[in-house]
Amino acid sequence: EGWEAAKKFVINSLRIDEYARKLETAIQMGDPKTLVQEYFQRTGSPPPKYQAERIVGTAEHNPEFICKLHYNRFGSFVGQSETKNGAIRKLCEKIVVQLI
Repeated sequence: EGWEAAKKFVINSLRIDEYARKLETAIQMGDPKTLVQEYFQRTGSPPPKYQAERIVGTAEHNPEFICKLHYNRFGSFVGQSETKNGAIRKLCEKIVVQLI
């Protein structure tokens, strides 16, 4: 009973279920990067400038990339993946969740 109560508290506190629902909705709407670019264009904002770089110290055969973007309306976002495009996608997924 204690474990279930703690699990429920963490899930509710972090709003994991809500985030997952929003992310699923975003993915059904289309490619997250395209959605972000369309949003920036529609609101008259300059196009997003993603700062993607390889994480120092990762192995050549198993690189990790991090991508950052700051947007005044929502703050800073970070995505991380094995590829630059994957890191950009993860970052854009986070932004789309904020837009929904």
